[in-house]
Amino acid sequence: MRFIHVTDVHTVSTDRECREFYGVSLNPRMRLLKAAKWIKKLDPEFVVVTGDIAAMADKSYADRVLGWYLTFREFFVVPLERGGIKVFLIPGNHDVNKSFGLDVYKALFGQDSYFVDIDGTRLIFITPKMRTRKCRPTDELINWLREIVIPRSIIFSHYPLSQWKRKEEILDIIDGNVIGFFSGHLHRNSLRLDNGFPEVQTSALSGSWWNLWGDEGSIRIVRVDQRGISSKIVSAGG
Repeated sequence: MRFIHVTDVHTVSTDRECREFYGVSLNPRMRLLKAAKWIKKLDPEFVVVTGDIAAMADKSYADRVLGWYLTFREFFVVPLERGGIKVFLIPGNHDVNKSFGLDVYKALFGQDSYFVDIDGTRLIFITPKMRTRKCRPTDELINWLREIVIPRSIIFSHYPLSQWKRKEEILDIIDGNVIGFFSGHLHRNSLRLDNGFPEVQTSALSGSWWNLWGDEGSIRIVRVDQRGISSKIVSAGG
């Protein structure tokens, strides 16, 4: 199995919005399209995007957030899926608005916690309740994990495990079953093996236009085989 992990896209729709939110003048739509074209050349089986798809849905109104999601879908998801590359998504903390929650996200992209089985590996996409610095899984989500985690699972979350509340409960469930945990949120590239499996963070794709902090924008190429997981980083600019 070979797939691409990207995260923290922070999509805006226009040059003006890019200047407003990020202080730079460029066309974010063309950057998304360029990233999609570069990924198509890499020819992965699928792409996973672990949240913060919208620039700042937590501080914006619904119509504007919808515009950002539509831009992301048109210039990133659609080109990939037309090329036969499935895109799996989960939301991040910047995709949640206090007034309308994840309603706009779900209307366009569907579920926020789900799983799929591919080539004998279970891919688990999980969305706990999110805050800026921490996330808190509900009892319902914990129980769902107990039911669906099986040997040879990979978990995808916006937040790294270090920022999860009830972390010990999560570790108890996934111990011996999970072969990898992929996340974003911190805009950094890192690999940890503290818990007996690789915990992989990928830097923000928006690093290409949002260089306020964090590592430069990246695309992570991941390979999964019987020996485990390996990955490498390439620039989001190709």
